[in-house]
Amino acid sequence: MRRLAIVAAALACLTGAPGQIWEKRVAPGVVYREEIERAVPRIVHSLRISLKCSSLRAEPELAGEAVFDDTVTKGRDTVTHMVQRTKAIAGINADFFHVPYTGDPLGLFLKAGRLDSVPTFPRAVLAWGEEGATFALPTWTGKVILPGGAGLPLDGINELATGDRVTLDTPATGFVLASGPNTALLLRSPSASWGAECDADLEISEVVKDLTKRSLGPGEAALVASGSSEAALVRAAVGQRIRIHWQTDGLDWRQYPNAVGGGPFLVRAGKLAIDWKEERFRDALALKRHPRSAVGLTPMGDLVLVAVDGRQAFSDGASLDELAAIVLRLGCVDAMNLDGGGSTCLSLGGLALNRPSDGTERPVADAILVFTEGAKGSGSAPQFALKGPPNIAIGGEGAFSLLRDGKAVPNAVIFWSAAGSAWVDQGGILHPIAVGDANLTAWLDGNSVTIRVPVRPKPAPKPAAKPKRKPRHASGR
Repeated sequence: MRRLAIVAAALACLTGAPGQIWEKRVAPGVVYREEIERAVPRIVHSLRISLKCSSLRAEPELAGEAVFDDTVTKGRDTVTHMVQRTKAIAGINADFFHVPYTGDPLGLFLKAGRLDSVPTFPRAVLAWGEEGATFALPTWTGKVILPGGAGLPLDGINELATGDRVTLDTPATGFVLASGPNTALLLRSPSASWGAECDADLEISEVVKDLTKRSLGPGEAALVASGSSEAALVRAAVGQRIRIHWQTDGLDWRQYPNAVGGGPFLVRAGKLAIDWKEERFRDALALKRHPRSAVGLTPMGDLVLVAVDGRQAFSDGASLDELAAIVLRLGCVDAMNLDGGGSTCLSLGGLALNRPSDGTERPVADAILVFTEGAKGSGSAPQFALKGPPNIAIGGEGAFSLLRDGKAVPNAVIFWSAAGSAWVDQGGILHPIAVGDANLTAWLDGNSVTIRVPVRPKPAPKPAAKPKRKPRHASGR
């Protein structure tokens, strides 16, 4: 115990105390915090949400209406657009995702009791319900009972059918996808409940050989056996019935009908618990500094969403050890890592508070969204205006303020964001990164205003003044 406390203290020292801190109230029960560590350098953004506040709720959100999508992003979407589309007040990216159909989260996804994705590996999960939130390391097992009574292992649900696997697609996928040799059973499932636990009796409506793609409507499902597994389905016929059974261990899911995956754990019961090896993550992800997203819980049950900027000159990112120290510093007693790198995005009212390392937001598979009753809609407001210098130069900075009806708004209620050639702190100071244009945005009470601020090259140094020549004096004789 004492050794763990010493290690935690050492890590806290390693990250250093933030040089600047801003805390701003977003809404009742929601507080935003920005920390700037100049020595690293590193910028940490966080939202603390009181889940006990009756006007607040958190929801998991799939990026699209279905797991699979034929758009360019293959079922993914940006956190900012998810926040705007659902009229949430805030959100953060959640799980890693499968390739190529990247709308499929890599881990568990459970919303309102419906299971849309199962863990690929045993990895950390945040789960919550009306009674609060918790973390777990769930496992999932499934099986198929064939018409003759024989059992067949079920390897997964709502994923690309390939390899030598048996998978089931529910209506949540939108359509069935398979590659390589396979046999698919199209099933009628009008009353099936696809929860964390499932025991469904289904009728075979069609048998398809070497299916590649097929849409699924309400009340339909598809069982696909690929590669060497398809031999188990060769005798299946239309009109026969099969049973699908699965269970998800680790929690009483009736109490926790919402869950998102991530991993690895960072903190458990107030102590360091970074289990990246056990959760089968690579050392490069764990040990090197990257942009990071994390979610944690405080002793009071508050939800803390964390985004660390990285891979940029003004913010280097964090290793998992450093991220664990950060969430401890923010008051979390339990926490897990989320997908990071270019996926990291913490959005407020459709405004990215952090600066995504790719330069623009990366579409992701799912998110944790926060809703508040009576939240005002976002959008530009003509009565607001930004005041500041017309441009800034490399090596300098610019101070900006927000005017409402011509009067200055206190900075304590303004939320700042910048994209392009500069970054902004929550004091409204714009810091140039490169020559070009910066887009500066101020957000207040659901309204936002954006201006373009050109960034000029660093001014050339003035030539040194020539020394004055001393006057000559004639010598007397």
